[in-house]
Amino acid sequence: MIMNADSTNIPTADHTVPSPPSDEAQTLRQVQTTLNQTLSQLSQMKSDMDEIKQRMSEMESKLQQEQELKCKYFEAMARNDDWEYSAEVPDIDYWTDRGFDMEGAELQHDFLEDLKADTTSLRWGKHTSRLSSYNRDTTENFQIALHDESMLPHWREFAAAIEQYQHTLRYIPQTSLPDDLEISECDGWEGGSLDCRLSLVRVELPREVRDILTPVLKNTHFMQLDLSGNNFGEDGVRFAIQCLESNPMLTNFSWNSNCISSRESLDTLSRAIHDHPSLENITLRRVVRGLDDEQNTEIDGHDVLETIIHGDKSRTFKRIGLQSNDVYSRGNALLSDFLATNPKLRVLDLYWSLLNDTDAPLLANALRRNSNLEHLNLQASLISEESGYPCLEWAVFDRESLNSVSDSNHSCHLVLDIDDPTLCGVVNTWGSPKQNRSYKIYSMLASRNRERSNVEHLHSECAVSIQLLPDILVSVQSYNEYHIGSSKGRARDSVEPLSIVYEMMRGWGIESVYEF
Repeated sequence: MIMNADSTNIPTADHTVPSPPSDEAQTLRQVQTTLNQTLSQLSQMKSDMDEIKQRMSEMESKLQQEQELKCKYFEAMARNDDWEYSAEVPDIDYWTDRGFDMEGAELQHDFLEDLKADTTSLRWGKHTSRLSSYNRDTTENFQIALHDESMLPHWREFAAAIEQYQHTLRYIPQTSLPDDLEISECDGWEGGSLDCRLSLVRVELPREVRDILTPVLKNTHFMQLDLSGNNFGEDGVRFAIQCLESNPMLTNFSWNSNCISSRESLDTLSRAIHDHPSLENITLRRVVRGLDDEQNTEIDGHDVLETIIHGDKSRTFKRIGLQSNDVYSRGNALLSDFLATNPKLRVLDLYWSLLNDTDAPLLANALRRNSNLEHLNLQASLISEESGYPCLEWAVFDRESLNSVSDSNHSCHLVLDIDDPTLCGVVNTWGSPKQNRSYKIYSMLASRNRERSNVEHLHSECAVSIQLLPDILVSVQSYNEYHIGSSKGRARDSVEPLSIVYEMMRGWGIESVYEF
């Protein structure tokens, strides 16, 4: 049978060749793709518009709130046009007639004058308040401004000024802010509340005064609160806790020389501090009396420390001061374990503690893993210069080798009962960790230069070859800025960098050295 030449291209029942897509089908697919993309873009635009509407609504609400606060602020300022301080400040004779000596009478009189001045400042919208008796005695037996019935009208004036001041805390004209305050420093806080401070120092605050202050302080947001030397009893602890719980913006809290004689009150105050949402800096100096009046059992600073540094919340504290509270470890690693986690804590002041030589190695190991702590005060502790100090020095200045020096802690300044500049008492005081590290490395190079042993140590410690000599010499010159005991980078007994350079070149057998 003769086949047609094109018969091989005729499709059979088993092999169907699809026809090429028509132009209309391709166009439809392109249109569908474009439509899908457009719909996706419209959906995204709708989402963006919803987000913009939400932000606009929040901004409108915030502007409205600010406008209301602004109106209240100026209304309060307008009301002060006719305001006069109504309480009378007694003269010196009033106080001497009530049994005060001349020094005490002047102290009482000056405090009321200060209280009047602070009240007037608050009335006119100034954004800081610092109340304290102006007693300059810094000994343990300092005097305080004692309460008298004649003071109550002054406290009422002050409380009324604080109540009005609430509007000032939320709205303060920018022109009233300090010249050196950058707006970026406010970090979300409104107006001048960044600097607001209520300091009641060395002034007696009995129940009748606290009853006047408590209602207005519940709704007034200060950033710093200092209650120190107030002759407080257990009621004073409740007053402090009320101030803490009603002030979520508080960042600094001080409670000094107000001894607490009840373990329950001490624990309650410690928990209030620990649980506060924004506290960063706390100082509790001379708080623990040593004996629970109710249970006749010993209480010490460990109870406070354990509560404050327990849990994740403790990692937000930047400064903890527990001076003169007989803090000790009770044989556990609570404090060292906390420091080893490298929390945000920058200052830990444990002046006059009962920490001893057993605690020193634990603290040293913790410091080797901590890069945030900048100041640790261990003065007046039981850590001895013979046993404990070498452990602590190892943490901040391990002199075994240049590598161990580099691996030491370069950020924490240890404050100890020692004045030797070659020991850890003044280590890490040169500035940045990088500068402290350079200071230590140069001191090692200088010390070894006196023994002409730098090259020997470099060979044994690092197996350094002569090819690295140029880099080492450059490093010597850069570390030259940091000498032990020098305020400007040069000590009288320091080794000149040229001496170290000469030693190293000669030690490696550089022949040109011998030509000089």
